[in-house]
Amino acid sequence: MIKQVLICYQRFFIESSPKEVSANGSLCVREYEQRKGIYRKFVFVSVAHQSSVMTRWICLFTVGLLMAVPASAEIRSEETIWSAETGTSISLITILSGKSLYSSFGHTAVRVIDRGAKSDLLYNYGQSARPFDIPFLANLVVGRMEFMVDVFKTGDAVNFYKTVENRTIIEQTLNIDEEHAKALKARLEHDSKPANRLYNYRFFTDNCTTRVWLLLKDVVMDHDPEWPPSSPRSLRLPIGQVLASKPMLSIFISFLLGPSTDRPRALETSLFLPLELMDQVGGPRVQGASNRENFVAKPRLLFEAAQEDPKKNVMTPMTILLSLVVLSGLLAAFRSQTQWLSLIFDIVLFGAILAAGLGILLLWGVAGYREVGMNTNLLWATPFPLIGLIWSRFDGRLRVPAALFALESLGSLVVAVFGGLGGQTVSTEIRIVCAIIFIRCVTRFGFAACIHGPNRNGAGK
Repeated sequence: MIKQVLICYQRFFIESSPKEVSANGSLCVREYEQRKGIYRKFVFVSVAHQSSVMTRWICLFTVGLLMAVPASAEIRSEETIWSAETGTSISLITILSGKSLYSSFGHTAVRVIDRGAKSDLLYNYGQSARPFDIPFLANLVVGRMEFMVDVFKTGDAVNFYKTVENRTIIEQTLNIDEEHAKALKARLEHDSKPANRLYNYRFFTDNCTTRVWLLLKDVVMDHDPEWPPSSPRSLRLPIGQVLASKPMLSIFISFLLGPSTDRPRALETSLFLPLELMDQVGGPRVQGASNRENFVAKPRLLFEAAQEDPKKNVMTPMTILLSLVVLSGLLAAFRSQTQWLSLIFDIVLFGAILAAGLGILLLWGVAGYREVGMNTNLLWATPFPLIGLIWSRFDGRLRVPAALFALESLGSLVVAVFGGLGGQTVSTEIRIVCAIIFIRCVTRFGFAACIHGPNRNGAGK
């Protein structure tokens, strides 16, 4: 049995990490997690089936020792780094997403080990030059986000992501010669100088990942005729995959994205997601001394984040929205008894609609994000219902608010039924929001006379 345990341990912790865990040079984190669970289950089930009590205790003791060994590779000591090899090595560092909002998409950095200079530095293109406060948010919607290139000792940076943020860290050592390694290092040093380090951050076209990708492409990958290794895909698809564990944020981002994000895009022009770059870097080839070799020579897991037990959240976005559908229907059915509650509900709903539409228009027209332009959601994210509601409360003439509610009803109905009209993906959740808007606007449009009739005695209702 002890032999079985040792074989199991070898299969997972030695053979699978990182050799079998790598696919085309990149680490398959999900597969890694699945294999770990399978092998651990295999070990404990095998132990439980031992007939001898003494054998069980020996096996359990052995398993305990083996499982105490961390599944991730630690940063090697400086003495080991300097004595192991010579020359300069470059690694792509991918930090997976964390709990914080700003870390939802993950992060990319570049590690440079110069054994001649005995330096081990991490170049970070995603460092904000301003604190995350109200002015930062204001600059976000107008397209002025000042970011910079910063340089840290690799050990310090890794310890921060490990101990403070608990985020998985993956390193892919690039299989390039000394000439290209020095050229990359020179470009990194140039970009990190005070005169060059600041730049205007753009979510899709100029961020920590796109800058690293263009750097790799310019210095070492342009000569490769086999690039790109994958067929083009839309911008919306990988965003949805990355945000699968954060449904509220995923719905909000999907709402902001326009039809251009559903069209196939050439991967070689803009890789903006860290996981996407990590996967694609595993595909290109470089000309080796004797034959074509993998672009990634040594992928490995530097740190594996501690996994928390998933908590089943009853209040999912779909549950909340369906509850609001029921509430809006009840308010419409019992309108005479719920006038003040209906008024509060509609003020919040119509105010949120106005804010959503303004957000799209600001990002499109002021910040210059073409990715949100020509958005189908602008058919319902309008100021019409809020204007109509205010107008109906202070003016007895109902023709104008009725027309505004009718326009909003039509726009929301079109999106609820037809989605993005064939050119844009509209999520089911957004369609439900449109159904809620339609119910409330039809109620306001059809029964406006009950709220403000010709007789102004009802004005206080």
